[in-house]
Amino acid sequence: MKKICQLSVMLLVVLLVAGGAGSVFAASGFPEKPITVVVAYSAGGGSDIFARTMTAAVEKDKLLPKPLVVENKPGGSGGIGYG
Repeated sequence: MKKICQLSVMLLVVLLVAGGAGSVFAASGFPEKPITVVVAYSAGGGSDIFARTMTAAVEKDKLLPKPLVVENKPGGSGGIGYG
């Protein structure tokens, strides 16, 4: 049950990123710098692995004009990264 929920959330995120990327980024010259993906927990955890897998898939298929950079900001039970 837990794996099904995680897979559905992962699929939803990938679809949102892929669906919105074409229309938003094609209209303007945005972004001009690499895109930072902030992970609110330390490296090596589930959130970090998911973010790195997602960024690898986005870069492999060239869905965005600029590279994605994963930045871990652990601490405060995720509060620092979410802030």
